[in-house]
Amino acid sequence: MAEADAEADGGTVGFLFIICAVDALILSLVVTHSRWRGWPLILGLAFAFYGVQTVVGQIEAVISLTPLGERWGAGSVPALTMPIDFILSQFYVGAGMALTGVPLAARLFGKAKRDPEGGALRLNPGIQGSQWLWKVGAIVLLYGQTRCRRDLSGHDV
Repeated sequence: MAEADAEADGGTVGFLFIICAVDALILSLVVTHSRWRGWPLILGLAFAFYGVQTVVGQIEAVISLTPLGERWGAGSVPALTMPIDFILSQFYVGAGMALTGVPLAARLFGKAKRDPEGGALRLNPGIQGSQWLWKVGAIVLLYGQTRCRRDLSGHDV
């Protein structure tokens, strides 16, 4: 019995290591290829990392893994439930990861200090505001549509 538990734990640790390695690779690629430096890079990337890694996942957990989802029209009662306190605690864990991992990555890759030439920070990458709005709106609608189909049918689309 103990050997089976040890094997299961070894598989879990290996899987978590792969996830952490992929996260670190993606974060390092974003940091090294960014034109930004210093605080704009750290704050912008920490905000994005927190939103993608934590907020989106925990919103899905609240909707899919708690009875609240049924009340809000997300489908039937989930087969697997998660306590709401645990879900909310993950917001703190994600904040800790974003506020330590991103500055560390920026420092390791030499992007933590402001550019000595003092180049202007360019927030607009050549796309107008109206284009940004309709593109973000399209992503939200497509994601929401896929999510609702998956919840209503009971399986992935």
